[in-house]
Amino acid sequence: MSDSARRKEAVQDDLKAKRPKGTGKVGNRPASRPVHPFAGLRSVGPATRRDLDLLGVRTLAELAAADSQELYDRLCTLTGQRHDPCVLDVFACAVAQARDPHLPDGLRDWFAWTPHRKAGTLHATLPPRPDGRTK
Repeated sequence: MSDSARRKEAVQDDLKAKRPKGTGKVGNRPASRPVHPFAGLRSVGPATRRDLDLLGVRTLAELAAADSQELYDRLCTLTGQRHDPCVLDVFACAVAQARDPHLPDGLRDWFAWTPHRKAGTLHATLPPRPDGRTK
């Protein structure tokens, strides 16, 4: 057996020795974290996920049933500060995606909701709630 073949075999033996049986993991790496329920929503990053968690919204069903203006108002109250109105646009974008998985691509960006907020037509533009309520 050549030196390179012996080295390769030794490396493979080392990997097998470090891999706990049945895990497919090497060494002591932590197991991967479960995917966040909002991970597939565009324009919803870590800060928005933290805000929604603070508001008690933890599932897509809860988000779909939520009112974006109420979420924004509650966030401002809970944190004791007025947040940038663009946060309302992000909430509207997230709620729309939770309500309609086939939402047009252009409405999956938070800034697409800014003109609707400024025109006062956010509620009219959002897909209907799962329970059929309009507000």
